[in-house]
Amino acid sequence: MDTSRFCRSCMKEVASWEIENFDQRAVDMFTHCTNIQIPENDILPRQFCYDCTIKIESSYTFIKEAQHVNETLTNLLTQRTVIVEPIKRSEQKDEPDVDVSTFEPEDTITDEPISNTTEKLVKTQVKKETANQKHVCTVCKKMFLSKVWFEKHMRNQHNGKVYSCPQCPKTFERPSQLSVHAVTHSSERRYACSCGKRYKRRKELAQHARTHAAARPYQCDHCNMSFKLKSVLKSHLVVHKPDKPHLCYICGWSFKQAGNLAVHMRTHSGAKPHACACGFRAACASSLRRHEARHRARALRCRACDKRFYDNTALTRHVRSHTGARPYQCPACARSFADSWKRKLHLMRAHRVPLARIPRMRADPGVRVCP
Repeated sequence: MDTSRFCRSCMKEVASWEIENFDQRAVDMFTHCTNIQIPENDILPRQFCYDCTIKIESSYTFIKEAQHVNETLTNLLTQRTVIVEPIKRSEQKDEPDVDVSTFEPEDTITDEPISNTTEKLVKTQVKKETANQKHVCTVCKKMFLSKVWFEKHMRNQHNGKVYSCPQCPKTFERPSQLSVHAVTHSSERRYACSCGKRYKRRKELAQHARTHAAARPYQCDHCNMSFKLKSVLKSHLVVHKPDKPHLCYICGWSFKQAGNLAVHMRTHSGAKPHACACGFRAACASSLRRHEARHRARALRCRACDKRFYDNTALTRHVRSHTGARPYQCPACARSFADSWKRKLHLMRAHRVPLARIPRMRADPGVRVCP
């Protein structure tokens, strides 16, 4: 079994772009965190996937910070101030006189408890840190302990110069901002994913790599859905808001998301940007996906009559014709329906409910939603 492309931490196969951009310092951090030695001639894998590299860096940072804090607290509690007592003249021999007045009162330990002494030491340490943090940039709020580095930062980053982009009218205060912006005008896409997609920046590739991972760390607080990207979670949270700010000026329908309104406007304009190889065109991508499923084999089969279907939605709707299930209950009367669109037609015709006021309802007979 070839394990040369496996991740040393999770045994997942490491992509090509992850191997090309792998930082060897992650091996040292992994050894420091786990005490697992990885020699140069080790037959086991020496690389990690992107997700494990992030975990290793986070663990390493946490361990180093904890060790630093432990050392600092230990030094504060073990420090002792020397007790200085004046030397009597009768006990002096050839030593020079000691000027007791040069010692500050706080240099002499009294019978104070150790907690008071520790509190004084902590306050002294805070004063020193406050004195060292006086070099703060007023523009970007960066902090410097050294005056030399602070002056160098102000000279290089905030020198009053304006850096203009030669290809567009945008201007920037720092050359680093201009170099980052210049990538947007370049057609080169250096960072490639194993799926074939390429990106201009490494950050964009790292964000795209999360779509291939199985983890979904971003959980919605209103439902049980979870997402791989934080941006997708933000767009999903709009669904739980009661208001629909995006209004169609032709028919009056309103939508929670601007993208849904843009798709709806194609029903008025007749635009169908999504095309199939057979010549079929659709206004939205979901309609094109349903159409493309018809070109594939009918893999889903009804167990009652052996009829085959392209997708689960059509199969589920067909099975109700055998079972007699009517999961869509009318909220205004006792009638129920097998399809959601029949329920909508019933509410509009029998109860005179406008389509915009008809709420969505899942196929659950226990749900009751009032219009």
